[in-house]
Amino acid sequence: MKIYHRLINSLVTTLLIAFLFGVVFVAMGSSGLNVEMAPVSNTKGTLDLQPAESAPSGRTNVFNPNPPDEVVKLVFIHHSCGNNWLDNGNGNLGAALGTNNYYVSDTYYGWGTTCPGCQECDSDHIGSCTDMGHWWEWFRGPNSSTYLSALYTTTTRYANYTRPMANPGGENEIIMFKSCYPNSYLKGNPNDPPTTGDNPLRGKPAGSWTHTVGNAKGIYNDILEYLRTRQDKLFVVITAPPVLDATYAANARAFNNWLVNDWLDGYPYHNVAVFDFYDVLTTNGGNANTNDLGWSTGNHHRVVTTTTPFTIEHITNGDDDANPNVLEYPTAGDNHPSPAGNQKATGEFLPLLNVYYNCWKHGDCWDGSADWISVAASPGTVGVYAGETATYTISLTAIEGFTAPVTLTLQGAPAGTVTSFIPNPATPPGTSHLTITTTASTAAGIYTMTVTGSSGTSSDTARLFLVVGSLAPGFTLNVYPTIRIAKPDQTVSYAVAITGTDGFSQPVSLAVVGLPADVGAAWSVNPVVPGSSSTLTLSIPSSPPFGSHPLQVVGTADTQVVSKAIRLGITYPYEICLPIVLK
Repeated sequence: MKIYHRLINSLVTTLLIAFLFGVVFVAMGSSGLNVEMAPVSNTKGTLDLQPAESAPSGRTNVFNPNPPDEVVKLVFIHHSCGNNWLDNGNGNLGAALGTNNYYVSDTYYGWGTTCPGCQECDSDHIGSCTDMGHWWEWFRGPNSSTYLSALYTTTTRYANYTRPMANPGGENEIIMFKSCYPNSYLKGNPNDPPTTGDNPLRGKPAGSWTHTVGNAKGIYNDILEYLRTRQDKLFVVITAPPVLDATYAANARAFNNWLVNDWLDGYPYHNVAVFDFYDVLTTNGGNANTNDLGWSTGNHHRVVTTTTPFTIEHITNGDDDANPNVLEYPTAGDNHPSPAGNQKATGEFLPLLNVYYNCWKHGDCWDGSADWISVAASPGTVGVYAGETATYTISLTAIEGFTAPVTLTLQGAPAGTVTSFIPNPATPPGTSHLTITTTASTAAGIYTMTVTGSSGTSSDTARLFLVVGSLAPGFTLNVYPTIRIAKPDQTVSYAVAITGTDGFSQPVSLAVVGLPADVGAAWSVNPVVPGSSSTLTLSIPSSPPFGSHPLQVVGTADTQVVSKAIRLGITYPYEICLPIVLK
């Protein structure tokens, strides 16, 4: 498939606040669990994932990151790193897959029958042999039909996870397979072409002299010939994790880039996909026990829902240190990724897997037939006083290789304000900083604005809001709490109190600005007489825009405007366990 690419109930809400609103946790002090909260640095930034409002004109096939409606059977071929990734308390992938409606099984050391052609592994069991050269034996070798018949029907469970549903019956539909980290020691050269014909790596281990970039490419080309014959299965290749040793790191990076970007060029079907586990593990959040899940910087392989249509982001140049291609989540100096790294991979992989499945099963795919640009604004809503400057980041996404400069324009800004984009034009993928400088005479109010990005016949727009507050209003507005967390189909409430000053008694009309798509809002009382309050209730839809959403609660009385910043966090229906930093 060429796609451009639910543990601790009492703790999860607190952890999610950290994820959504910039809090880092420090745990496990010398006397036990000691949880502290501290502000997180803004130097790396965060990614505010919001949904596109609609597909472009004439384009109805868009990516669908929602879990399948039906229970889907999945099997994962792996060794120790995959086991850790699946485990509860580590990567939590098994539990998260279950809550996304996948019935999970896995194979491990000791699974299956003998593999006479497999070298330097426990050849009495094919499950013990998962190096790249061994994939030939699994999918193309003389005994492959025996191995695959067992694989498609197995319900074995080796890792520590639970299944929240009964076995739905039938065969495993999704086949995930991953080689372990020794496979990142690829010899040869980064740009070596795929080996054709009789490949010397067939059946060989990662430690073999034949374990080269070219031979590994050839193995994957060989097995693709079998994968194309099984349109009834979705095969998901998980790249081997990186290692601490940089000796062959450039080769590993080049090979995995080839898998993601080039391997499936010209492949006409949607039953094969790749997740770059390697890439996800090459940047962290400052140390091996803190990840950068949801950050706008770093290396990622993830679904982006701020674009229209939704896109898949594969960032490989987001590391700013001297060794950008090595493991940044070691476990006590070991090459097995830490829980923080595995949890980042879980967070990025699940929406991707849902996209892959929905494309393969239901045709929810973008056809890629034309070049597109996408424009998004973050934050979507800013509040200032007259005379202050509002700042937004305008993100440009390149779809299908679009690289032409994009000219940005703004409509709807208050009269008399000075606006600028730096830079303008800007080239996707990239950002431009929009500033709107108000004056002391700028009229208070709520301004709905539109940013347009244009390049040739391609264009896209993003809506944003500016709330200009009065300098000396006759009332104050307070909101409690200012942060709420919700899941799909839930409601959350905020108490909004209005207090008059110097005898001010005029009713105040209330509004909430910047609501994400399909989120409903209702007031218990509106307008509100000073000295009283109203309750704002937000209703979350079944398929909401997940992420952290900055909003503004605005009170208006005649020409007087007062606003208060609040946040709404919408979390996935499964629980997320965030990274813990050792103190």
